Amino acid sequence: MKKKKRGLQKQILVLYFLFTFSLVFILIFSVWQLTKLGISEFEYERISRLLTNLKTLQRDYTNKLNNFTSEIANNPALVASVESQDFESIQSILNSYDDHSLASYMAIFDAKGTILYGEQWELVESFLPEMLSLAKQNTTQGFSASFSNKIFYFSYTPLYSENDQEKTFLGLFINVNQISPSEIGAAQDPHIFLLPFSVPLNPEQEILKKITLELDKKLPSIIKTKSRESVLRLNVETAVGLLINYNIFHEPASLTVYIYDREFNKFYRQGIVFFFLILAASSLVIVSFLSNWFSKKIMQPIKQVSEKMQRIEKNPLAIEHIEDKYGGELSNMISAFSSMNRSLAEYNKSLIEYKVLTDNIDIGVLWMDSKMNILICNPSAMGIFELISLDEIIGKNLSEFIHLDEDLLSKAHEDSVTIPQLEISLPGKKKFVKFVILNIKAVDDTVGLRMVATITDITQKINEKRARETLEKAREALEMEVIKSNKFSEIGRRVEGVVHNMNSPLNSILGYAQLVKKEYPNNDDVDKIIEAAKNISQSIKTLLRKVQQDNISMMRPIDINQLIEQELELLKHNLFFKHYVVLEKSLLKELPTVKAVYSDISQSFTNLVNNAIEAMQDSKERNIWVRTYQTSYFIAIEVRDSGEGIEERYHSTIFEPYFTSKKEKEQGGFGLGLAICKNVVDRYGGYITVRSESGKGSTFTVFLPYE
Repeated sequence: MKKKKRGLQKQILVLYFLFTFSLVFILIFSVWQLTKLGISEFEYERISRLLTNLKTLQRDYTNKLNNFTSEIANNPALVASVESQDFESIQSILNSYDDHSLASYMAIFDAKGTILYGEQWELVESFLPEMLSLAKQNTTQGFSASFSNKIFYFSYTPLYSENDQEKTFLGLFINVNQISPSEIGAAQDPHIFLLPFSVPLNPEQEILKKITLELDKKLPSIIKTKSRESVLRLNVETAVGLLINYNIFHEPASLTVYIYDREFNKFYRQGIVFFFLILAASSLVIVSFLSNWFSKKIMQPIKQVSEKMQRIEKNPLAIEHIEDKYGGELSNMISAFSSMNRSLAEYNKSLIEYKVLTDNIDIGVLWMDSKMNILICNPSAMGIFELISLDEIIGKNLSEFIHLDEDLLSKAHEDSVTIPQLEISLPGKKKFVKFVILNIKAVDDTVGLRMVATITDITQKINEKRARETLEKAREALEMEVIKSNKFSEIGRRVEGVVHNMNSPLNSILGYAQLVKKEYPNNDDVDKIIEAAKNISQSIKTLLRKVQQDNISMMRPIDINQLIEQELELLKHNLFFKHYVVLEKSLLKELPTVKAVYSDISQSFTNLVNNAIEAMQDSKERNIWVRTYQTSYFIAIEVRDSGEGIEERYHSTIFEPYFTSKKEKEQGGFGLGLAICKNVVDRYGGYITVRSESGKGSTFTVFLPYE
């Protein structure tokens, strides 16, 4: 036993010396690294301070551009001109800013990306879709871009019109300016350079060409992290500070380079050798003096403490008391492990409490990795997705349950994202069945970035809200129908009274004329009076029949051909239509009837014919063709004219309320005719089409389901 004990002491001594010499080596290396770190920190502070100043200058410049852009975009006159498509007013307003130093290139695009003001530029076209997308989400911000070895700054702002309490996205105002080195502080120091980003870099300055190779090697790793500011030590002589500006696609656009000469390294290389020699000699003396003390005073207490720790290792949740009868670092170690033991027990208790909390709340909670793969979820989340087993959700990606676009996911990695009302489709279900409030937030965990999502089911609230809205709309529609019915009834009664009052004198005129005719049978003027009186009488009868038909607001079978004949007869009182328009009819006989309110169909047909008449005011040929025919499920009413036609770009908007393709001087209505037609046709389950070319006339066809 004694021999074995002496062998253990030798082993301890050998281990001690190895440990001590390793410690000396680590100390020497640490001092060397600390010295190097101190020098690096000094360099880093100087370079960072200058980069901060450059960022401040750049930020002031971009803020000035953004404020200038917002000032123009918030001009009420400009917004009104864009909304009304008044190009002359737009040009006049923007021309007033031409002498401003910040107004280099200005353009306005509508919500579909069509340019309303400014010149086409391929650089702007490459970024336009993304700018429109961000502008619609009201998340606009400026960005840099390079083109033809020049650097530009894009400042853009969405244009909204405020109608009642609802905002309408009109388009986008863009202001682009070329960035010069003097504006952002790059011309104040001969060691600061501004250049467009390219792979590889292609600087014109000789001093930059010397370090281009090293920069090209290091830049990809910096750009991969999307870092804007970086300090690089290229060699023992040179360090550089970089400011990288990115475009709207998060691609590098420009590079500001600050070259720093590392003169402090001379002192570092000369002084570190002597410092290492002194430290090594001191370490050897300490090793010889402390080796014996270490074996006698440290090893035995460590063994006792080790036994206690082994018991704690087997049961970390139990609090194992370790008596602290030592001093120095050993006492600190015992205190640290005792504290760790208590922390483990408290941590376990906290985990249990948090699990009870999350398992009993109505809000779904998801714990995910950086790629949105689900690691943990609570029962409420499974209930929202209508899942039974954890295997159906654990390990799956969030996109399998909720569809989110890439921009939103990218934003969630940087900041908390909340979607207040999101429609989700459950797995295996065709239609969406639930509405939720979704919140996603990034959390830094010990193993890397983690994502936390909370999901609140608001389906019941949304359904109740929609039910209330539906009832309210039904009530309003009923009130409007009652008002409409009363209005038409009153008009009908008045027209019937007027017709009755006109019939008496008209019959008297006709009677006296016929008496005069008997006395003067060869008088042509009397014949003309009799013919005119009969025509007036026929017109009054036609008008009376229309009023009587329009007064009936109930659904009933309607003969479309008879309705068209009656409406065309009334339109003959339009002198332009009667004397200057050639009408051709092709009405298919024995058409099935359409069940509808008579006034709805008559108003729709009259609107189409009136539009055709107005479209031919300046035309050389004035022809209107009216045709009816039958398809498998619909009766078609076709109205074709030889007028000025409609440009194709207006085809998708002509059915919107208050829209008109007429010139301002020719516009006589409110742009409601086609909107009323579409509303009526949609209400009866039909549809309306348009075929038109500018200068070649237009053809509108209404399709109505028949009985």
